[in-house]
Amino acid sequence: MKSPCTTRYILCVCAMAVAISAVAAANNTSVTDLEAPQGRVLENVFPLPADLEPGDELLITDMARFGPAEAISDYSVKGKWWRREYTVEGVAKPRSLLSVELQDLDDPESCLAPALHLPLDLEGWYEIWVLTYRHHENGGVDVRLSGEPYFLHADPLQVNPESPDTRYGALVELRYRAADLTGQDLVFQQPYGTYESQSKLANASLAGVRLIKLSDAEVADIQAERQATPPVTVGYDNDGFSYFHRWAVHDKACIARLLEPLRDTSATFLNYELGGLGGLFIPTPFAGMYQMTGHTRHGDYRANAFYRWCFENDVDILQVLTDRAHEVDLKLYASLMLQRCFSPDDVMREHPEWKVKRGPGTWDYAIPEVQDYQVKKLAWIMENHEIDGFIVDFTRYGHHFNQDEPDKFGHMNAFLRKVRAATDAVNAKKERNVALCASFGDRSWHLTHWGTGKLEDQGLDVQTWLDEGLFDVIMPEGPTAIDFVAMAQGTATEVWPRFVKGVDIETHTKLDGQDGPKDIERGVHWACEHGAPGIFFFNYEPWTTLARVGYPDELAKRVETPEVYGLQEGPDVVFSTWCPSLPEVAAQRETFAPLTVPAHDDGKVDAEVVIRVINTFPETVEARVLWEEASGWRTTAKKSSQGGSLTIRGTGHQILSLAPQASEGATFRLTGRGAAPAVNVEFTAEGNLLVVHRIPVRAVPETGAPVTQEAALNVQIDERTRFAFSRDAETLYLTVCVEEIGPKAAGDDRTTRDANENYKPDSIELYIDPAAREESFMHFVLTPAGGQTDALWRYEPFQGHHARNTKWDGEWSAESLIEKDVWTATFSIPFTTLGRVPQADHVWRANVVVNRGTATDGDGSVSWAAQAGSPRDPARFGRLVFH
Repeated sequence: MKSPCTTRYILCVCAMAVAISAVAAANNTSVTDLEAPQGRVLENVFPLPADLEPGDELLITDMARFGPAEAISDYSVKGKWWRREYTVEGVAKPRSLLSVELQDLDDPESCLAPALHLPLDLEGWYEIWVLTYRHHENGGVDVRLSGEPYFLHADPLQVNPESPDTRYGALVELRYRAADLTGQDLVFQQPYGTYESQSKLANASLAGVRLIKLSDAEVADIQAERQATPPVTVGYDNDGFSYFHRWAVHDKACIARLLEPLRDTSATFLNYELGGLGGLFIPTPFAGMYQMTGHTRHGDYRANAFYRWCFENDVDILQVLTDRAHEVDLKLYASLMLQRCFSPDDVMREHPEWKVKRGPGTWDYAIPEVQDYQVKKLAWIMENHEIDGFIVDFTRYGHHFNQDEPDKFGHMNAFLRKVRAATDAVNAKKERNVALCASFGDRSWHLTHWGTGKLEDQGLDVQTWLDEGLFDVIMPEGPTAIDFVAMAQGTATEVWPRFVKGVDIETHTKLDGQDGPKDIERGVHWACEHGAPGIFFFNYEPWTTLARVGYPDELAKRVETPEVYGLQEGPDVVFSTWCPSLPEVAAQRETFAPLTVPAHDDGKVDAEVVIRVINTFPETVEARVLWEEASGWRTTAKKSSQGGSLTIRGTGHQILSLAPQASEGATFRLTGRGAAPAVNVEFTAEGNLLVVHRIPVRAVPETGAPVTQEAALNVQIDERTRFAFSRDAETLYLTVCVEEIGPKAAGDDRTTRDANENYKPDSIELYIDPAAREESFMHFVLTPAGGQTDALWRYEPFQGHHARNTKWDGEWSAESLIEKDVWTATFSIPFTTLGRVPQADHVWRANVVVNRGTATDGDGSVSWAAQAGSPRDPARFGRLVFH
């Protein structure tokens, strides 16, 4: 049986008027001697003719056919699709596509538009292609049939982005799938979860749809092929983190749709990585919730928030995937890293005796208790989930024993025999057998980062595995991966080489970027020629362009052609309106920082506020400066949680017209007492809203730093605590006077540098943010005895708050003098330590805290700028003004 994509190897071009003749010709290109039906190309012909025949193509590029109408606008506005006009070379008449380009990094969810529907009113089977636009970042569109539960991402970035052949700013046509359209419509949405992705973008583009009517013979071939087993097993690994780092939305559909790119393709299974030592992505009796640490990316925080949502709502990711996989005739595997640990769980803390003592590594698999614990965990997962396979994963870190362990092979083989026996026992009780697999690296690119990567150093005795049939499948990674295919000949074990994203398939050398679909096809063809019965893709995107790599005969013909399966490059487009790129938006955002206004001792504000806007964009823009409380153009006061409010006197908005590189200030009067509103700056061009930035406003106390080393102590924190800042050309000084200190403070002996106990009362703390951006700040601590401690605090999106780095050491000095019951302290901090030299009218942010826990009346800590809340919250830091 020949597949429809073999007999009718569709090499389509985009559905544009400039290319209609090429569409008709290229649609019927064949890599066999069989001819596909040649039909008519009908673009925007409504109503549809009653005499549609196989091979006829319906091009729908009229955006008026998509709805609902209220979800679409002729201008870029929040919450709607923008009907954006464009032209292509050689065609005079403009066209339009539906897109979302608006960026609001502070409220990205507000940029989501409703789903779009395309009514079809068709009967029979069609091949469905989606026309979209290739951005430099994100983009594309999600598509599904109205009768299907989950979306598929039509991704125009299924290319090698580093290749000079990659054309950004072009239309791209992508194959969705072949399906019976009887009674079904098409549904589109912005790429799933995009507003929560690393860049917080909501980009989406839809330029049209192409439907090709299929013949009865083609339909029969499709249905037969979907029920058959592809000649080569193709599996995709999901590392359990990267996908949710990009796309996590608190919805089971976010999990289940992981299978959509593999449906109706040559793929056989999806593997889901469950984690490793120190926790899992799923609930088990053996480990707590998995938690990645040590990363500061927005996506890391979001992924872990997703895992917490799953645990709190009793959502088992593996169960959701298993159920969906079996619904669509796919297999679901699970894997567990046998060594790598990102964060310790209770079991690891309770058993320090299990750890490797000599050399790198975490758990020592020479210890029987380690082996037994891991066997029970693996067996529990297999027994309590209807998975089709389990992969024991040795591909990362690779240190399983003490370095001087003399019998690594013996101990690891003993452990794996227990795993095999446990798997057989589980299979004896279940209808669905679990295939036991092992993935490992032999001097692989990743393993050599942590050691030699040699099998003998890891304790992996592959020859014994093959001799004893310990595994049903092995998945080798590294420069020798293909050699194991020949090594396993005559055994009961299959070998599926494991290919790694970013590493060349044949040479196993690190790539500058990633392979494109043609490179991957050639790599799979190479492996098949060497007898590999299967392929295991690690961390590759499950691209729709790789849908047919499991058919080696067809693949042998395809690698001889430059065309990419299921993707066709269209023409470059020229939009009639301009939109900034992500780097341009990021550069503009860097010009803004939280705005501060001085508050008097009683908290009252009466100040002129200037919001300065610099147009860093290459085009002229309008900047609409609106106070957040404005409803339309009406300004109201924002109530404070402490009572009272701050009010904008006069109008609550201003519009600035700015040429490129121009700068202008919007001036307002802010009065009252209490919480401050925020300011939104909305950038528009030709009436289209493009970017929104939110600027928080802080009403905080203010002090100065005069050019003198002996400033009067004119700032009073309370009746017994005064301080003053001063400076010279090279140094910032802080002098603090604390009266009526207790006897323990007078007898303090804490002088060790960077000692944790220096934070304890009694002490003086200085927090300072020279950039005034509330992103990072420095922390200096002084004890009565002169002990110094410092740290650098930086906002960590993963944790959702600022985290302290105690390894940071700044060069600074301090003097501490106690006379009777008065403590006078002076901090001297060079501007080189603070990272910048202040200029006239610069405003830094700072806070001074005095801890008096051993004072006679035990009155605790007092803070200059944070009378309520955390004194190390940079949003509460006061204004330090340089004149």
